Amino acid sequence: GRIPAPTPVPAGARLAPGNSPGVMTTGSTVTLAAGATFDVDVNGATAGNGAGFHDQLNVTGATS
Repeated sequence: GRIPAPTPVPAGARLAPGNSPGVMTTGSTVTLAAGATFDVDVNGATAGNGAGFHDQLNVTGATS
């Protein structure tokens, strides 16, 4: 999916791109607070959607 705005991930929240696995694209910044989780599926060597791929987060802005 695509998120056009800044993406804050607060403490206790989880950012999980895609749908087991998948690709998420942001049009701005991504900020993970202390205690936030970045959850990634790894089922293959290439980013993509579905079995045999891994998650990918494409960020246009800054990450922190």
